[in-house]
Amino acid sequence: MNIRWLLKIRWLRIVGVVCLLIAWEIGARVFAVKTQAEAQIYPTIEMIIFRELPNLATFGMGGRGGFDQPSYLGALIVLGRHSLITFWRVIAGTAGGFLLGIGAGLLIWWNRIIRKLLEPPVLLLRNIPLLALIPLFILWFGGREIGNIFYVIFGITVMIVISTITAIHNIAPFYEEQALTLGASRVQILRTVIIPGILPEILGGIQVVLGNAFALALGAEYFAAQSGLGRILHFSLIYMNTGRMMIIVFLFMVYALALFKIARALVDHWTRWMPREE
Repeated sequence: MNIRWLLKIRWLRIVGVVCLLIAWEIGARVFAVKTQAEAQIYPTIEMIIFRELPNLATFGMGGRGGFDQPSYLGALIVLGRHSLITFWRVIAGTAGGFLLGIGAGLLIWWNRIIRKLLEPPVLLLRNIPLLALIPLFILWFGGREIGNIFYVIFGITVMIVISTITAIHNIAPFYEEQALTLGASRVQILRTVIIPGILPEILGGIQVVLGNAFALALGAEYFAAQSGLGRILHFSLIYMNTGRMMIIVFLFMVYALALFKIARALVDHWTRWMPREE
Protein backbone atom coordinates (compact mmCIF):
# COMPACT_ATOMS: atom_id res chain seq x y z
CA MET A 1 0.00 0.00 0.00
CA ASN A 2 1.29 3.49 -0.89
CA ILE A 3 2.90 5.18 2.13
CA ARG A 4 2.16 8.63 0.72
CA TRP A 5 -1.51 7.74 0.34
CA LEU A 6 -1.67 6.52 3.96
CA LEU A 7 -0.11 9.76 5.21
CA LYS A 8 -2.60 11.75 3.16
CA ILE A 9 -5.54 9.88 4.70
CA ARG A 10 -4.12 10.42 8.20
CA TRP A 11 -3.73 14.14 7.61
CA LEU A 12 -7.27 14.37 6.25
CA ARG A 13 -8.57 12.79 9.46
CA ILE A 14 -6.64 15.30 11.55
CA VAL A 15 -7.95 18.17 9.42
CA GLY A 16 -11.50 16.88 9.91
CA VAL A 17 -11.11 16.91 13.70
CA VAL A 18 -9.56 20.39 13.65
CA CYS A 19 -12.42 21.71 11.50
CA LEU A 20 -14.93 20.29 13.98
CA LEU A 21 -13.17 22.01 16.90
CA ILE A 22 -13.02 25.31 15.00
CA ALA A 23 -16.73 25.10 14.19
CA TRP A 24 -17.52 24.46 17.87
CA GLU A 25 -15.38 27.40 18.99
CA ILE A 26 -16.98 29.78 16.49
CA GLY A 27 -20.46 28.67 17.51
CA ALA A 28 -19.66 29.09 21.20
CA ARG A 29 -18.30 32.60 20.74
CA VAL A 30 -21.17 33.70 18.50
CA PHE A 31 -24.16 32.26 20.37
CA ALA A 32 -23.06 31.96 24.00
CA VAL A 33 -21.51 35.26 25.02
CA LYS A 34 -24.53 37.04 26.49
CA THR A 35 -24.92 35.46 29.93
CA GLN A 36 -23.12 33.01 32.18
CA ALA A 37 -25.96 30.50 31.75
CA GLU A 38 -25.61 30.55 27.97
CA ALA A 39 -21.85 30.18 28.26
CA GLN A 40 -22.33 27.11 30.46
CA ILE A 41 -24.70 25.52 27.96
CA TYR A 42 -22.44 26.26 24.98
CA PRO A 43 -18.91 26.70 26.42
CA THR A 44 -15.80 27.54 24.47
CA ILE A 45 -12.95 25.05 24.31
CA GLU A 46 -10.98 27.33 26.63
CA MET A 47 -13.74 27.14 29.26
CA ILE A 48 -13.92 23.36 28.96
CA ILE A 49 -10.17 22.93 29.49
CA PHE A 50 -9.46 25.61 32.09
CA ARG A 51 -12.70 25.64 34.11
CA GLU A 52 -14.86 22.56 33.65
CA LEU A 53 -12.04 20.00 33.63
CA PRO A 54 -10.54 21.02 37.00
CA ASN A 55 -14.05 21.42 38.47
CA LEU A 56 -14.57 17.68 37.95
CA ALA A 57 -12.28 17.18 40.96
CA THR A 58 -15.23 18.05 43.21
CA PHE A 59 -17.44 15.26 41.83
CA GLY A 60 -17.70 12.39 44.32
CA MET A 61 -18.74 8.75 44.04
CA GLY A 62 -22.11 8.25 45.71
CA GLY A 63 -21.43 11.22 47.99
CA ARG A 64 -17.76 10.47 48.59
CA GLY A 65 -14.46 10.38 46.76
CA GLY A 66 -14.39 13.97 45.49
CA PHE A 67 -12.03 16.80 46.45
CA ASP A 68 -12.81 20.11 48.15
CA GLN A 69 -11.15 22.33 45.58
CA PRO A 70 -10.95 22.21 41.76
CA SER A 71 -7.64 20.95 40.41
CA TYR A 72 -6.33 19.11 37.39
CA LEU A 73 -4.78 16.37 39.52
CA GLY A 74 -8.01 15.87 41.45
CA ALA A 75 -9.99 15.80 38.21
CA LEU A 76 -7.70 13.12 36.77
CA ILE A 77 -8.07 11.04 39.94
CA VAL A 78 -11.87 11.35 39.94
CA LEU A 79 -12.11 10.58 36.21
CA GLY A 80 -9.72 7.66 36.68
CA ARG A 81 -11.87 6.15 39.44
CA HIS A 82 -15.08 6.43 37.48
CA SER A 83 -13.39 5.25 34.28
CA LEU A 84 -12.17 2.08 35.99
CA ILE A 85 -15.70 1.35 37.21
CA THR A 86 -17.12 1.85 33.72
CA PHE A 87 -14.37 -0.29 32.20
CA TRP A 88 -15.14 -3.06 34.67
CA ARG A 89 -18.81 -3.05 33.67
CA VAL A 90 -17.97 -3.03 29.95
CA ILE A 91 -15.38 -5.81 30.12
CA ALA A 92 -17.32 -8.02 32.56
CA GLY A 93 -20.54 -7.56 30.62
CA THR A 94 -18.88 -8.21 27.26
CA ALA A 95 -17.08 -11.33 28.49
CA GLY A 96 -20.22 -12.72 30.12
CA GLY A 97 -22.31 -11.88 27.07
CA PHE A 98 -19.85 -13.60 24.73
CA LEU A 99 -19.79 -16.79 26.79
CA LEU A 100 -23.56 -16.97 27.22
CA GLY A 101 -24.30 -15.90 23.66
CA ILE A 102 -21.97 -18.38 21.98
CA GLY A 103 -23.08 -21.13 24.36
CA ALA A 104 -26.77 -20.49 23.67
CA GLY A 105 -26.14 -20.32 19.93
CA LEU A 106 -24.32 -23.65 19.96
CA LEU A 107 -27.12 -25.22 22.02
CA ILE A 108 -29.65 -24.03 19.46
CA TRP A 109 -27.57 -25.72 16.74
CA TRP A 110 -27.01 -28.88 18.79
CA ASN A 111 -30.57 -29.84 19.69
CA ARG A 112 -33.73 -29.41 17.63
CA ILE A 113 -35.99 -29.18 20.70
CA ILE A 114 -33.81 -26.47 22.24
CA ARG A 115 -33.81 -24.70 18.88
CA LYS A 116 -37.60 -24.62 18.78
CA LEU A 117 -37.73 -23.40 22.39
CA LEU A 118 -35.05 -20.70 22.28
CA GLU A 119 -35.01 -19.34 18.75
CA PRO A 120 -38.40 -17.53 18.85
CA PRO A 121 -37.71 -15.71 22.17
CA VAL A 122 -34.23 -14.72 20.99
CA LEU A 123 -35.59 -13.31 17.74
CA LEU A 124 -38.25 -11.45 19.72
CA LEU A 125 -35.74 -9.97 22.16
CA ARG A 126 -33.59 -8.79 19.26
CA ASN A 127 -36.35 -6.38 18.22
CA ILE A 128 -36.85 -4.85 21.68
CA PRO A 129 -34.97 -1.56 22.26
CA LEU A 130 -32.53 -2.36 25.05
CA LEU A 131 -32.89 1.08 26.65
CA ALA A 132 -36.59 0.33 27.14
CA LEU A 133 -35.61 -2.50 29.50
CA ILE A 134 -33.64 -0.30 31.90
CA PRO A 135 -36.71 0.37 34.13
CA LEU A 136 -37.17 -3.40 34.51
CA PHE A 137 -33.57 -3.87 35.63
CA ILE A 138 -33.94 -0.96 38.05
CA LEU A 139 -37.09 -2.59 39.45
CA TRP A 140 -35.43 -6.01 39.76
CA PHE A 141 -31.99 -4.97 41.03
CA GLY A 142 -32.34 -1.39 42.23
CA GLY A 143 -29.07 0.48 41.91
CA ARG A 144 -26.91 -2.52 42.79
CA GLU A 145 -23.77 -3.27 40.84
CA ILE A 146 -24.95 -6.73 39.84
CA GLY A 147 -27.90 -5.16 38.03
CA ASN A 148 -25.64 -2.88 35.99
CA ILE A 149 -23.45 -5.77 34.90
CA PHE A 150 -26.40 -8.07 34.18
CA TYR A 151 -27.89 -5.39 31.97
CA VAL A 152 -24.73 -5.25 29.84
CA ILE A 153 -24.50 -9.06 29.80
CA PHE A 154 -28.12 -9.32 28.67
CA GLY A 155 -27.67 -6.88 25.79
CA ILE A 156 -24.44 -8.46 24.55
CA THR A 157 -25.86 -11.99 24.90
CA VAL A 158 -28.76 -11.17 22.59
CA MET A 159 -26.35 -9.78 19.99
CA ILE A 160 -23.95 -12.72 20.17
CA VAL A 161 -26.70 -15.37 20.04
CA ILE A 162 -27.96 -13.89 16.77
CA SER A 163 -24.41 -13.63 15.41
CA THR A 164 -23.68 -17.25 16.38
CA ILE A 165 -26.84 -18.59 14.74
CA THR A 166 -26.09 -16.60 11.58
CA ALA A 167 -22.45 -17.74 11.53
CA ILE A 168 -23.48 -21.41 11.86
CA HIS A 169 -25.92 -21.03 8.97
CA ASN A 170 -23.13 -19.46 6.88
CA ILE A 171 -20.85 -22.50 7.22
CA ALA A 172 -20.97 -24.46 3.98
CA PRO A 173 -22.76 -27.82 4.53
CA PHE A 174 -19.91 -29.47 2.64
CA TYR A 175 -17.60 -29.29 5.66
CA GLU A 176 -20.03 -30.99 8.03
CA GLU A 177 -20.88 -33.62 5.42
CA GLN A 178 -17.19 -34.29 4.82
CA ALA A 179 -16.61 -34.70 8.55
CA LEU A 180 -19.53 -37.15 8.79
CA THR A 181 -18.13 -39.11 5.85
CA LEU A 182 -14.83 -39.44 7.69
CA GLY A 183 -16.66 -40.82 10.75
CA ALA A 184 -16.61 -37.74 12.96
CA SER A 185 -18.95 -37.69 15.94
CA ARG A 186 -21.26 -34.81 16.81
CA VAL A 187 -18.78 -33.53 19.39
CA GLN A 188 -15.89 -33.74 16.92
CA ILE A 189 -17.90 -31.80 14.32
CA LEU A 190 -18.59 -29.14 16.93
CA ARG A 191 -14.92 -28.92 17.89
CA THR A 192 -13.32 -29.12 14.44
CA VAL A 193 -15.93 -27.62 12.10
CA ILE A 194 -18.51 -25.46 13.86
CA ILE A 195 -16.41 -23.56 16.41
CA PRO A 196 -13.50 -22.79 14.03
CA GLY A 197 -16.05 -21.85 11.38
CA ILE A 198 -18.02 -19.35 13.47
CA LEU A 199 -15.25 -17.67 15.46
CA PRO A 200 -13.87 -15.49 12.63
CA GLU A 201 -17.32 -14.12 11.81
CA ILE A 202 -18.26 -13.53 15.45
CA LEU A 203 -14.93 -11.98 16.40
CA GLY A 204 -14.98 -9.89 13.23
CA GLY A 205 -17.86 -7.90 14.70
CA ILE A 206 -16.07 -7.19 17.98
CA GLN A 207 -16.02 -3.44 17.28
CA VAL A 208 -19.81 -3.33 17.03
CA VAL A 209 -20.11 -5.41 20.20
CA LEU A 210 -17.76 -3.15 22.18
CA GLY A 211 -19.55 -0.06 20.92
CA ASN A 212 -22.85 -1.48 22.15
CA ALA A 213 -21.25 -2.53 25.45
CA PHE A 214 -20.17 1.06 26.10
CA ALA A 215 -23.67 2.28 25.19
CA LEU A 216 -25.27 -0.26 27.54
CA ALA A 217 -22.90 0.60 30.39
CA LEU A 218 -23.59 4.29 29.84
CA GLY A 219 -27.34 3.67 29.91
CA ALA A 220 -27.12 1.64 33.12
CA GLU A 221 -24.94 4.25 34.84
CA TYR A 222 -27.06 7.13 33.64
CA PHE A 223 -30.29 5.80 35.11
CA ALA A 224 -29.34 3.64 38.08
CA ALA A 225 -25.67 3.55 39.10
CA GLN A 226 -24.06 5.67 41.80
CA SER A 227 -20.69 5.75 40.05
CA GLY A 228 -19.15 5.59 36.61
CA LEU A 229 -18.79 8.02 33.72
CA GLY A 230 -22.49 7.76 32.96
CA ARG A 231 -23.25 9.05 36.45
CA ILE A 232 -21.12 12.14 35.82
CA LEU A 233 -22.94 12.61 32.52
CA HIS A 234 -26.30 12.38 34.32
CA PHE A 235 -25.47 15.12 36.84
CA SER A 236 -23.90 17.25 34.11
CA LEU A 237 -27.24 17.19 32.30
CA ILE A 238 -29.18 18.04 35.47
CA TYR A 239 -27.02 21.15 35.99
CA MET A 240 -26.94 21.91 32.23
CA ASN A 241 -23.16 21.67 32.22
CA THR A 242 -22.25 21.00 28.59
CA GLY A 243 -18.52 21.31 29.25
CA ARG A 244 -18.46 18.32 31.57
CA MET A 245 -20.66 16.37 29.18
CA MET A 246 -18.20 17.02 26.34
CA ILE A 247 -15.32 15.79 28.51
CA ILE A 248 -17.15 12.53 29.26
CA VAL A 249 -18.11 12.07 25.60
CA PHE A 250 -14.48 12.63 24.62
CA LEU A 251 -13.34 10.04 27.16
CA PHE A 252 -15.84 7.51 25.83
CA MET A 253 -14.48 8.07 22.33
CA VAL A 254 -10.87 7.62 23.44
CA TYR A 255 -11.62 4.52 25.52
CA ALA A 256 -13.70 2.95 22.75
CA LEU A 257 -10.97 3.52 20.16
CA ALA A 258 -8.33 2.09 22.50
CA LEU A 259 -10.41 -1.02 23.18
CA PHE A 260 -11.11 -1.40 19.45
CA LYS A 261 -7.37 -1.44 18.73
CA ILE A 262 -6.68 -3.98 21.48
CA ALA A 263 -9.61 -6.16 20.42
CA ARG A 264 -8.53 -6.04 16.77
CA ALA A 265 -5.00 -7.13 17.70
CA LEU A 266 -6.38 -10.03 19.77
CA VAL A 267 -8.75 -11.10 16.99
CA ASP A 268 -5.93 -11.05 14.44
CA HIS A 269 -3.85 -13.20 16.79
CA TRP A 270 -6.64 -15.72 17.48
CA THR A 271 -7.51 -16.02 13.79
CA ARG A 272 -3.95 -15.95 12.47
CA TRP A 273 -4.54 -19.33 10.82
CA MET A 274 -6.96 -17.69 8.39
CA PRO A 275 -5.67 -16.49 4.99
CA ARG A 276 -5.38 -12.70 4.79
CA GLU A 277 -6.14 -10.47 1.84
CA GLU A 278 -3.16 -8.50 0.62
